[in-house]
Amino acid sequence: MTLTGRISTDVKFIDKQRSIIDKEHSDEKRGFFKFKSKKYFDKQGTEGRMPDFVLKWQENDPEEISKWEAQFGAECVTANDSVYPEPLRTNGEGHYQVGDVVLMKIPIDNWLAHRERAVTRSKRAVKSKLRDFQKKAKSADGEDASMKITGTVGGEPI
Repeated sequence: MTLTGRISTDVKFIDKQRSIIDKEHSDEKRGFFKFKSKKYFDKQGTEGRMPDFVLKWQENDPEEISKWEAQFGAECVTANDSVYPEPLRTNGEGHYQVGDVVLMKIPIDNWLAHRERAVTRSKRAVKSKLRDFQKKAKSADGEDASMKITGTVGGEPI
């Protein structure tokens, strides 16, 4: 399992807006919080509040972070955000970091648009490969191979 895969399972994301922070035992400057009552974000939307952003771990490299900021409108998560990745503390720059990765939040609309474009590109690639295969099969057999292959790609007929 990769470091980011391990982090994903070890870190729990607390919704600070719905939780009760124990200010006496918290250190906001270091981004560390203790709670009297915790409410976690619900990624499935079955209980509680779904976040309006997607949390992703990104390599802590200024060039990579800038790329994500431009591509997705991403921002590094800080102690001022509504999410707290328990049990982490912020680094010297005020970001939540584990090893060589930092936690970033991406507006959910931007992330879903990105994923939709990726799915569309993938479907096009599959259809293109299938057309190439059909052309090769037709030229090899001398008959129309496209009539032999049927099915769907991503729920759409070929």
